[in-house]
Amino acid sequence: MKLISQMVHFKPPKTIKFVNERSNLKEEIPKDVLIVADLNSQGIERFFKQVYDKKIFNTPHRWLIFEDPTTKAVTVPAQLVNFDILLNSDIIIARRMANESFDMYMIYKRKAKGDWLIEHYGSWTREFRLQKSKRMELVIPLRRRDLALQRVPATFNINDNFTGYDIKNPDPIILNSRHSVTRWAFYLLDIYDFLNATRVTVFSNHWGYVINGTMNGIVGTLARGEAEFGGTPVFITQERMVYCHYLVNPAKTTLQFVFRGPPLSYENNLFVLPFTGGVWCVLSVFVVFMTVVIYVNARWERKKLEILDYDKEKIIAWNLNLSDVTLMVIGAVSQQGTYTELRGPIGRAVTFILLLAFLFLFTAYSANIVALLQSTSKQIRTLQDLLNSKLELGAENTAYNIHFFTTATEPTRKAIYEQKIAPRGVKPKFMPVEEGVQRMQKV
Repeated sequence: MKLISQMVHFKPPKTIKFVNERSNLKEEIPKDVLIVADLNSQGIERFFKQVYDKKIFNTPHRWLIFEDPTTKAVTVPAQLVNFDILLNSDIIIARRMANESFDMYMIYKRKAKGDWLIEHYGSWTREFRLQKSKRMELVIPLRRRDLALQRVPATFNINDNFTGYDIKNPDPIILNSRHSVTRWAFYLLDIYDFLNATRVTVFSNHWGYVINGTMNGIVGTLARGEAEFGGTPVFITQERMVYCHYLVNPAKTTLQFVFRGPPLSYENNLFVLPFTGGVWCVLSVFVVFMTVVIYVNARWERKKLEILDYDKEKIIAWNLNLSDVTLMVIGAVSQQGTYTELRGPIGRAVTFILLLAFLFLFTAYSANIVALLQSTSKQIRTLQDLLNSKLELGAENTAYNIHFFTTATEPTRKAIYEQKIAPRGVKPKFMPVEEGVQRMQKV
């Protein structure tokens, strides 16, 4: 009760709950709480048995257990000696000493049915309060990383045909896998040297999917306790989080479509691409302007001939109406020429400017369109662009591709699968990587 009376003064205040019916643990104990127990309490053995069966001795639960020692030697309390309290535990035993002081230590095993290991945690006195040992400055994973060559199974996803390989020598099998994530994860196995552990390899042919209510693959081996950690990274899904814990993302892994950029003509009208929209507007204004100038000049030349009283036949020959002028400008634009012409000095100058301007424009247009014919489109930037394109799509024939495409609910991804990869009445386009690359090369 002295401990409880001191805890009520903590800032921020802590919630304290008393468990009276120790022999009947009905409620789930919340995570990330400190559980305080006294070995002198009645029914503590039955309480510990229920706690052990529910794996509440493991992290993230923390324990502070008070003991009245019967000997000076530090030993594992008799109430706990029959349990396998492993590395992933955080249990402090506080031995009551003289003058209201406590000697504190931690207990754990490296493996089930193994020997007990004891860590000196520190001491508590009324004068100096809690004094931790120097080693307690390290976190538990670093303090307990020496596994003394303990066998630690790791599971890998291997669904290739490795006939002729020695299963007792798994390294060549892993390094020659066609899955890059499996090959890359092989170099993470240096963790065994860090832990001073012995590697045991467990192979599986799937990453892990629920089939008939049972998780298979490497996630299934973790759930059944056949392996301690996964050597091949797996994607995070809601159903897998029930069976395993995700530790760290060792690499950036994504599913991406690889395709040859289609030519510009595949997605665009190539004839309007050499010039921008602004240039086309300026050219349109220029054509209209030159048409008006030439027409006005032709009318002026006819008036001039009439004033000078030229021969009537000559006036008729020089007479150009609006349709003649329009055909003349169209001929200049298309570099085809025209049978009509302006014979006055001003008219000839205007005609020369018209022909010269469109000569340069035609040369620039031809050069640009030749370059565009050799260019590829860069308009496909998103999955929606890919869905709206004319490209044919396929996917690598792997378990995770089939799973994620067939279970996709996001509208764009679902539409890609239903319209591009597996249209109704067509065999789904799942294929080996080699076949997919060959198809791209033939396009």
